[in-house]
Amino acid sequence: MEPIPVWKRAVLSAAEAAAFGNLSLQMVRCFCALAMAGRSDFPVFYSGDTAKIPRAAFEKWLEELGQDHKRLDLKLVRRMLAEAGMPKRGRPRKMI
Repeated sequence: MEPIPVWKRAVLSAAEAAAFGNLSLQMVRCFCALAMAGRSDFPVFYSGDTAKIPRAAFEKWLEELGQDHKRLDLKLVRRMLAEAGMPKRGRPRKMI
């Protein structure tokens, strides 16, 4: 059985959405976290701990983003995450 091409799939993973939209994976994951915090209209739902992005809604989101001429800046997105009170990913550093 042949794998379904990305442009025909109904739901994408974060990595597939990043490749499909020519965005960085880190940017897509940050937008998923912002959407989870209610600070973004990014189309995402979670299956367990895994973010799933509906392809048709993602294409529409990208189109609207392009029409508004918004600049996607990872520093801005990270600042929005910090303001939303989202914890940083990973383990905290050990204090010596």
